[in-house]
Amino acid sequence: MNELIENFTVASYDSGPDGYATPGGLMRILQECACRHAAILGRGFDNLHPQGLMWVLSRMRLDIREMPQWCDEISIRTWPSGVDRIFFYREFVITDINGNILLTADSAWSVVDFAKGRVCRVNVFPDLDLVDPEQVFENRPDKIQLVDELEPGPAFKAKYLDLDMNRHVNNVRSVEWLLEYFDSLFRSRYNLKKLELNFTGQIEYNDEVTVSGRETSPLNFDLNLINNETDRPVVTGRAEWNEE
Repeated sequence: MNELIENFTVASYDSGPDGYATPGGLMRILQECACRHAAILGRGFDNLHPQGLMWVLSRMRLDIREMPQWCDEISIRTWPSGVDRIFFYREFVITDINGNILLTADSAWSVVDFAKGRVCRVNVFPDLDLVDPEQVFENRPDKIQLVDELEPGPAFKAKYLDLDMNRHVNNVRSVEWLLEYFDSLFRSRYNLKKLELNFTGQIEYNDEVTVSGRETSPLNFDLNLINNETDRPVVTGRAEWNEE
């Protein structure tokens, strides 16, 4: 089963004040599909955890043509699309009930040995067979190089309900914090069209993080989420917006 197609209804908890799905809500749905497909392929949480291994999302890109709204029926198609050194690539396409593409995304995942705190190479799965290398973008998600002197934004402290089963802050929550750089007035005037993310560190219980950013060209922003405990970035990103 080289690809998985699942249907979802956009829930109220994945929608924002304007009634449209939030970026975090869409990422939550995409990652749920990725987890389900990994389990079907015999490489899910229950398969890896007894071996001391876990999946970690390293990079993700989203190209948003149109945000679905609360109660909309959407279909997600996802498939693995290749490997490279330490990265396992996965693609996503979200369509509406008429088959119109709403969003395309790709991602790079790594397998981490959590006892050793070390990233595994792709030969951790020697029997891996990828028969469909289709990609939604021409190139692979790359390392983000940020501009200097970002402007500080809001700060957050990780609480118990921010943690996932690996006992770290889930990357969806960290992206939601990252996007808090944009206030409610900005978000009411502009639509997010593209989001590129690198996940470079971990946030643990009671860690404090600070968002920073800068507009590098009209409606294009570099973003950073710093773990104040380590003074190191945990998420770097680029966001492109346009007017409604």
